[in-house]
Amino acid sequence: MLMGSKTKLWIQELYQAGVTAKQGGAAEQALEFFERCAELLSGSEPEGKSDFEMYARLGLSECRFVCGQTKEAEKGFETLLEKYPETENQIRIKRKYINLCACNGDFEKVIELGIQILAHLKFNLNTNYLILDLLKSRLLFSIGKISRLEAAPAITDQRLLCILDTMTIMAPAAERRSDKMAAMIALKLAVLSARHGNSDYAPIAYAAYSYTVFHILKDHKKGKSLLAATLALIDGCENASLKSAAYCILGSLAHHCVNPLESTVGCLAKSIEEGEKGGASLYGSYAIAFTITANYMMGVPLRSLGQYIDDCRKKQNRLEYFLTSHFCDIYEDHICQLEKGMAAKRRDNPDEDRKYCRVVHRRSRKCPNCSERKI
Repeated sequence: MLMGSKTKLWIQELYQAGVTAKQGGAAEQALEFFERCAELLSGSEPEGKSDFEMYARLGLSECRFVCGQTKEAEKGFETLLEKYPETENQIRIKRKYINLCACNGDFEKVIELGIQILAHLKFNLNTNYLILDLLKSRLLFSIGKISRLEAAPAITDQRLLCILDTMTIMAPAAERRSDKMAAMIALKLAVLSARHGNSDYAPIAYAAYSYTVFHILKDHKKGKSLLAATLALIDGCENASLKSAAYCILGSLAHHCVNPLESTVGCLAKSIEEGEKGGASLYGSYAIAFTITANYMMGVPLRSLGQYIDDCRKKQNRLEYFLTSHFCDIYEDHICQLEKGMAAKRRDNPDEDRKYCRVVHRRSRKCPNCSERKI
């Protein structure tokens, strides 16, 4: 049955309303709009497929993910991947999917999707070439070349930008799953950026590579120079979410090598601020965890640290915050043990506990909430 003009108009209006609500952070309202849109598409569209349908159902699956309907969302993404096998569409769907998996802490799926996206883009992430890329990086990051990084031309190749974006998303997952892959991603990001020019991903690449310079190559002078260049590039970055990622990586891996911890906490605070500003707080949520650790190491009074944790809990409830929330639980329990000789009172929220268990088990760790290794 052909789609009537009025039905088509309704579908377009519902879709646009869903997009507006999603961009405004009203995920549940957006979900309702996309569900109505999907119902009309199912009842009115001719057989076949269209780009509009794909975008509408992508929006529906994304909102389901954010609203906690994980199984329905995953099913929606898998259905879309089957229906749209074209390489361009596979990349588009998987890029949306990988972002949500990263926020949900599904690191194995992040690695799986990331490798698939890179394969679609004809880019090989082979850890067998790790030493070769390390040698390349040493040639590309001499003191003289580091001084010229800020003046490098901008990258305009969309394929290359997509590769950089994918590896940036993969980086935290690789840190949890494979040391070799994590090192490979850091080197690839740095080598590609130094060789091809600047982009909003360059500060992330150089922040990650600064760890290699300080801790593996043991070149303090070069590391200090790279740190300064990276901070200058972050200042010039216009993407708040990527600025958040760069500040987080720099603050957690290298900033403390040449600065006091108090200054490093300030760097992490910028990550949190930019993440909230950009509406995508994945790296900002990691920065909260690193900030708690840094404050504890500095000997910040336990009451002040406990207040910081309380303030973090009051932040907007986002998909990526539950990992940080459970990290806060660890320190909150520790503070209570030191102050009162007893663990903090646990929140009575079995659904959150079950969600936490699933993530812990995916990382093959022993779960403190139950005696099982798998759910």
